[in-house]
Amino acid sequence: MEAYRNGVLVPGYVFAKPLTVTIHYSDEDVAEVSEDALGLYYWDGAAWVDAACGPYDRHTDANWLSVPVCHLTEFALLGSSSTLPVGGVTEPPGVAGMTWPWVALGVALIIVVVTIVALGKRRRRCTAGP
Repeated sequence: MEAYRNGVLVPGYVFAKPLTVTIHYSDEDVAEVSEDALGLYYWDGAAWVDAACGPYDRHTDANWLSVPVCHLTEFALLGSSSTLPVGGVTEPPGVAGMTWPWVALGVALIIVVVTIVALGKRRRRCTAGP
């Protein structure tokens, strides 16, 4: 994912304040994964890296977690950095025949929507007159 301001790409965009992403999942999605080990990861070109820039808020009894993120990228929900993603199988970005799991796609869409809302609120605050 990438950030745009007024239609212009903002490379390497980092949020001024962390953006909280909440992910809901089913028992079937995590049947073979310890829910306490679930994390939001991104591929840095060599390995999966935890995307959190703060503590996780885990609610394993209700099947959801929240995590603060500070930058945009493609994310995957994993049981750990060395396990398969929740809800499917994936390969690092750029690998031929790559298939992202639906969970990662859902996370990406959530991040895009939240980013658009956050940037819209900032724009309204900046353009509102006295």
